[in-house]
Amino acid sequence: MPKLPHSEKKNDPKELFNQRTPCKDCPFRKVNGIPIHPQRAKDIMESDKLFYCHKTLDYDNQEYNEEEDESQASQTEHTKTCSGFMILMEQDPPLGGNQMLQIAGRFGFYNSEALMKDNPAVAEVFASREEMAKTCNEYRPAKKKVS
Repeated sequence: MPKLPHSEKKNDPKELFNQRTPCKDCPFRKVNGIPIHPQRAKDIMESDKLFYCHKTLDYDNQEYNEEEDESQASQTEHTKTCSGFMILMEQDPPLGGNQMLQIAGRFGFYNSEALMKDNPAVAEVFASREEMAKTCNEYRPAKKKVS
């Protein structure tokens, strides 16, 4: 079985793309998603990499990424691509999925029709990068309490 580029863990590639519903606090949800900084949102949407569901990563064993000069949560055999991310990539016509989603589709690991067809979660996710960017531009970090 061919391995997807950028995947060093031993998870089944088909399992990596089988999540259809974003979690309740997915950053790609229009309502109640985790607020993310506008620059981070831009980086995610312009990247050719996959964006993994935060609930399927290992935060206890972070790996240092020299390219981005930061620590990142580690993938596990249970890591999934974020369904909110995949839905947004499919809904934004200029994208039609990012490069990794297109490659995964060619290998038969990812099926955009199965993700989008009759999926009520589609309406809960931002319909475009512009819609997400507008919401992220309204981002305000939580104020620290002064004791």
